[in-house]
This record gives sequence, C-alpha cells and structure tokens, in this order.
Amino acid sequence: MRPPFERTIVSKRGADTLEDAFVSCLQEAIGDSGQELEAPHANTEPRLGENAIFELRRDPIRGVLAILGSLILMVVIGLGINIAKFVVDLSRFSAALSARLSGLAFFVARLNLV
Repeated sequence: MRPPFERTIVSKRGADTLEDAFVSCLQEAIGDSGQELEAPHANTEPRLGENAIFELRRDPIRGVLAILGSLILMVVIGLGINIAKFVVDLSRFSAALSARLSGLAFFVARLNLV
C-alpha cells in the first residue's frame, strides 16, 4: 500500500511508480530536449597529489600551519628526549647523594616507593 503523498505525486505525473514520477520532474526541470546526456569520462578526476597541490594553492595558510605544526612537534619531542635523559642523570645524582647522606644522623632512609 502506497502512502498518500506518493499516490498524489504519481497520479499528478501520470506515472506508474514514484521513480518514474521523479524522473519526469527532473526532465521538466532541466528542459528535456530529448537528447541523451553524455556520461563523464572516467579520467576527469584529479589524482591525489594534484588535488592536494590545488588545495594548498587555494588555501596557503593550511600548508603553513602543517609545516609549522610539524616543526613544533619535532622540537617538543626533541626537548622531551633531552629532558628524559636529564631526569635519568638527575636520578643517578639523587641516588649518589642519598648514599652519601645515609651515614649522617639526621638522615633517615625509607623504602623506595618506585
């Protein structure tokens, strides 16, 4: 059973199905001259690299932000590696200092929590 709106559209267009009514609406809208439209060629879409270059030409700010973002990440990761090396050196210094202080009377050694 067709819904009422579908029956109305189909009967106004004098079509058998809703799809036929839709096609006749489209043909009326574009002014159907009875000519067949050409299908687009398969090779008309740009390749991935060409598309990216076109987008960067159109919006250069996006390219600048991509380059700056990459450079900032490289600096942050590089500093993180250097700081991690410094922390390891600091922990060695801390272990040596606690070993030296363990002999003093006011220094009470506790268990390592780590």
